[in-house]
Amino acid sequence: LQDLPGPKLRTGPVVGGGMRLETGGELTLTGRKVPGESGVVSTNYKKLSREVRPGHRIILGDGSLEVEVSSVEGEDVRCRVIAGGDLLARQSISLPDSRISAPAFTAADRDHLAFGLEQGVDWVAVSFVVDAAAIEATKSFIAERGADTPVMAKIERKGALNNLGAILDAADGAMVARGDLGLEIPLEEVPNWQKVIIAECNRRSKPVITATQMLQSMIEAPRPTRAEVADVANAILDGTDAAMLSGETAVGRYPVEAVR
Repeated sequence: LQDLPGPKLRTGPVVGGGMRLETGGELTLTGRKVPGESGVVSTNYKKLSREVRPGHRIILGDGSLEVEVSSVEGEDVRCRVIAGGDLLARQSISLPDSRISAPAFTAADRDHLAFGLEQGVDWVAVSFVVDAAAIEATKSFIAERGADTPVMAKIERKGALNNLGAILDAADGAMVARGDLGLEIPLEEVPNWQKVIIAECNRRSKPVITATQMLQSMIEAPRPTRAEVADVANAILDGTDAAMLSGETAVGRYPVEAVR
């Protein structure tokens, strides 16, 4: 399975590798090139200032930090820190209240996919899908190269939920990508959407993977928690075809035990 990165929004460099954000303080995200100091950090998404409004939330670092837009001036997005902490270089940016215009199948994805097809990958996963167009563009790219590699839609954007039927009809399978999805919608809604996505895939006889924090504690511990065991069991009872591990096997101390 080749997982294409898609339009992943990230912060730029930070002097010293990290910056402390205090709750109630200020942070400016900008499209300008800046070193990353004194509360001003760049972003790789140049359209940020055009796609957020005062009051919009911005989630940083996979949910560890939260800021709220207070004003937009040129390329600068000035924010108030809602939940502080340490901001590191190249941390992820999520915009749960904004509609992002960046295409899900990017120019970089095309380069990555061309390489993947040369290696004979079995599946291709498209990240940050919001409609069927990204799936269709990916399939066209694959067909132009004489391949028929199946395409999986990663459901991790709020916009994808509004177009779920069309996305699943176009794709060959789907992934319930709970990590980014849980930043886009309230956490308490994720379990229900997991059930809906799995059910819709089952109804179409298309494979579905449930991913993110399945056995998260096993990054450090040899045994999972009871809650994690129940989570995996419930995903299976929902009808998932596979459970995906990430940090458990990528950086965890017990990768083999987690798989078993």
